[in-house]
Amino acid sequence: MTRHAEIVGGGIGGLGLANCLARRGWTVQLHERGAEIREVGAGLYLRNNPLSVLEKLGLFAAVAKTGLPLDIERRCDRHGRTRHEQHSVGDQRMWALRREDLIRTLEKGARDAGVVIRTGSKIVRASGEGTIWAEDGSSFSGDLVVGADGYHSAVRKSLNLTKTYQQLPSVATRYIIPGREFESMARTTMHWSGRRRVGVTPTSADATYIFLISPEDDAEGVSYPIDVVSWSSSFPALTGLFQKIAETPNEPLQHHYMVVEATQWSSGSAAILGDAAHGLPPLLGQGAGLALSNAWALASTLDQLPSVPAALARWEQTYRRYADVTQKWSCRLDTLTWKWPTPLLAAREPVLHAIQTLPWWEREMHIADRFPIAA
Repeated sequence: MTRHAEIVGGGIGGLGLANCLARRGWTVQLHERGAEIREVGAGLYLRNNPLSVLEKLGLFAAVAKTGLPLDIERRCDRHGRTRHEQHSVGDQRMWALRREDLIRTLEKGARDAGVVIRTGSKIVRASGEGTIWAEDGSSFSGDLVVGADGYHSAVRKSLNLTKTYQQLPSVATRYIIPGREFESMARTTMHWSGRRRVGVTPTSADATYIFLISPEDDAEGVSYPIDVVSWSSSFPALTGLFQKIAETPNEPLQHHYMVVEATQWSSGSAAILGDAAHGLPPLLGQGAGLALSNAWALASTLDQLPSVPAALARWEQTYRRYADVTQKWSCRLDTLTWKWPTPLLAAREPVLHAIQTLPWWEREMHIADRFPIAA
C-alpha cells in the first residue's frame, strides 16, 4: 500500500526528504509558507555526505554544472599567511556552490518525482497522530509528517520537542561577488584575526562567496555598508577584497548564528529535520549536509520498518550522534573566536593547530563526513 507524507518547509531539508521519499514510492506533499520556493542566502559547502546523497538521488550532475570542487581547505592568519592546510580528497571531498542553485536542483528533482508543492501554505501546528494545520484552519494528514521548517520551527514547538533554542553572539555577513580575482585556485580559506573571521571561497568559474564573522557587540564589524578601514586593520592582506565588497551593489545577507537542540527528533508519526532538529553554527560546513544525510537515512529506515513511529525511533537512535557531535564541535570553534580572552590570543594558534591535526580531534570534528549513506 502506498504511504503518504506531509512535509513542512521548502528548504534544503524538506526538498531533500521529498526527493528521498518520492523515489521510494511514497506520495508526498510539501508545504512552503512563501509564495514560491526560494532560498535567501549566498554560498554553501557540500561535503562528502551530502554529495553521496545527491549521487544516489541522481542529482549530482545537475549540481556539478553550477558548483565547483574544492581541492584545498586552509586557515590563514591576519596577514594571509597559511597556518594549516589540507587537501579535500576521499571522504573529505568538498564542493562549493550558491544556495539558490542547490534549491533549484532539489525542487526540480522533487517535482519530477511527483511531489506536490503547495506554496503560500503556512503550517502552524502538528500532532503526533500525523496531522498538520495551516494558518487558515485547513488540515492535512499522512502516514508521516515532518517539520523541516528551520530554527523557528512551528512543528517542533507544537510537538514540545525543544530542548535548546539559543541565539549566539556571532553575526555573519555574507556576499557573493563577481569574479575570481581574490581566489583563482579551487580552495576555501578561513582568515582569523582577533574576534573576527573572513571566509573566501570560489563558488563557480566567475563568482566568489565571502563571509565576514564578528561578535554582535563589534559595531564596526557588523555595520553595513562594510567599514573598509576597520576590516582592513584586522586583515591588512585583504584590503582589496573589502574595497571590492564596498563597490559591489548587492545587498548582503546578515544573521546571527543559532543553536537548536531537540529533546528527541520525533513524536508518534511526526518528526523534525534539519535546522528544526539540530541547528548549528556553520563552522564545519555541515548545515545542509546533515539535513540531506538525515533525510536519506530517514527514508531508508522507513523502508526497513512498517511502523512509522518505530522507524522514527530507530532513525534517531542510529544517526543522531553524527549531528550531536558536529554541533558540539561547531559551537566550540565559534567560541574560540568570540570568547577567547584578548590577552591570550597568542595561545589560540596552538589550540587551533592541535584541533585540526591531532587524529582523534580531527575524526570527531569531521564525523559527519563519514555519515553512513545506506545502499
